[in-house]
Amino acid sequence: MDGLLDIIGIGASAATGGLFGAVVRLLPDLGKGIVGFFQARADRAHELAMRKLDIEAAREGHEQRIREADTAGNWEVAGKTLDAYREALGAQGQITGVRFIDALNQSVRPVVTYYFLALYGLTKFVGFGYAWLVEKATIKAAWPILWSPADSTMLFAILGFWFVDRQLGKSQATRLQPWTSSRS
Repeated sequence: MDGLLDIIGIGASAATGGLFGAVVRLLPDLGKGIVGFFQARADRAHELAMRKLDIEAAREGHEQRIREADTAGNWEVAGKTLDAYREALGAQGQITGVRFIDALNQSVRPVVTYYFLALYGLTKFVGFGYAWLVEKATIKAAWPILWSPADSTMLFAILGFWFVDRQLGKSQATRLQPWTSSRS
């Protein structure tokens, strides 16, 4: 195509005195320049879009690594908390050989539990008695004061505490094997 335009340009130059032929000969170069300009512009736009995608992918990768580190740290803290709890339970069961200290050491949690249950029951019973005797409420109306869903939750929490403690105390495998992170 370029060769044909050159031939036309030489012929036009000879026929018109040179100006038209020169313009015709420059048309291919001018077309290449215009196409090259638009091609370079499209290449730069594509390169910019690719860089933006690279930056976004790097940002997401960094955020993912931060989330992974945070999760690993949370698991590590939870594991250390379990280890501390296991050590505390193990230390409570240690026998010193001094009967008074051993009896006191083993009676703290039961005494606190009984004391709390007695105060809690007394508070509930006084509230029920006040509603029934002073406020003249019927037993049906005063019953939620004596036993409510919160009371059920409290009872099951206390029972769960004691039975879980008992099960942990029986399990030698649990006491002997400390928790370890899977990332260690």
